[in-house]
Amino acid sequence: MMSSGSRNQSPMLFISLIEKYLNYFINQEVAPLNFNRVQVEILGTLHFHPGITQNELGHYLLLDKIAVTKNLKPLLDRGYVQKVRDQEDRRFKKLYITSRGYSIGGEIKKVLQRANTVLLQDITPCEQEQGQTFLQKAARNIYREVHDEELKC
Repeated sequence: MMSSGSRNQSPMLFISLIEKYLNYFINQEVAPLNFNRVQVEILGTLHFHPGITQNELGHYLLLDKIAVTKNLKPLLDRGYVQKVRDQEDRRFKKLYITSRGYSIGGEIKKVLQRANTVLLQDITPCEQEQGQTFLQKAARNIYREVHDEELKC
């Protein structure tokens, strides 16, 4: 519970708390499926961007090569994701979700919907819209500062 003086605290504190507890929540929810939050993000990214390379995946998720490899390997080993050599440039391998990977999509979607429901409970539609606007602007600002380019969201 936050104190009444919390209005004067930095948004970074609350963004950090949300990230911390949301990561914990999602990790707990997907643990029975033998996944973690980063692996869920990988599957989500590959769902919307099939055929990207491992380097591109890291760019999308802002993860270093080690973190991508560490979290991608179990998905490959368990048959949720496959690497396919690029036909035009054989040096590259593209990543795709397999039919097995798509088969657990519904369960993962339920977890993410539940997380969203928990996050937004007791928040009015107007507050949700204002919060969404604030977060999009804040994300664009920090992305632009880090990457010296515009965030496309």
